[in-house]
Amino acid sequence: MLDEWYVPSRTNTFGGGTENTFIQKIATTNKCVFDVLNAIIEDGNIKVSYTPGNHDLLVEKENVEAILPGINEARDTGKIGLGTYHPDGYPQIAIEHGHRYDFFCAPDPYSNQDIAPGSILPPGYFFTRIAVNSITLQTLAIIQVIIA
Repeated sequence: MLDEWYVPSRTNTFGGGTENTFIQKIATTNKCVFDVLNAIIEDGNIKVSYTPGNHDLLVEKENVEAILPGINEARDTGKIGLGTYHPDGYPQIAIEHGHRYDFFCAPDPYSNQDIAPGSILPPGYFFTRIAVNSITLQTLAIIQVIIA
């Protein structure tokens, strides 16, 4: 829902704005969905939790809170982009997105630090962008003919 792996990939995800304005735009565009989620959170009978995954691992806690006030954010302390939810009363149960166990999608705080200090974007982010950018206009024209 808060996908930052923007397509077309040549597009600046935030459109020259900030992450907050991008997240606010998602909430506005999907107002019906966010109204329902916020009503469930506000009601308090069901615990709604947010756990980051590979496409939203850089989304900051305060930006999620801004559009879903009161949501339980299941984020791992000291680990950007990772979260584990433990149901109340069941600490032995762990619910996660699962990207941490996948080389392609796991946050990578080690590679490319010389050219992108502080980056944790996984290899899959870059592989996907390379693949998407490799599609030529001719290929797109062929796809359009097939679809039509």
